[in-house]
Amino acid sequence: ERRHMALCAPDVLDPEGWATGDREVVLAHARNMFRQGSQEAQAMQIRFGSDGVVNLDRVAQAAGLPYKRVRSLVGSVLRSTPPPPDPDQLEV
Repeated sequence: ERRHMALCAPDVLDPEGWATGDREVVLAHARNMFRQGSQEAQAMQIRFGSDGVVNLDRVAQAAGLPYKRVRSLVGSVLRSTPPPPDPDQLEV
């Protein structure tokens, strides 16, 4: 269930992390993955660009993409996004 939540609702799984930088990390990664102005880039901005994560059905409809394509894109972006740097990382 945790893996499912990480792909479907990262804002719910870790609301504090999402609000304090994880959202921006995901959006920046998506911007690097897709050509600016493409339907894919638009879909990721719709999905993650607001305060909360937008439902996949609504993203697909707004971006003009099939639901399965949007689901695949979201999973691909979230799985390939590197973790944000740890601000409390110890120096050795």
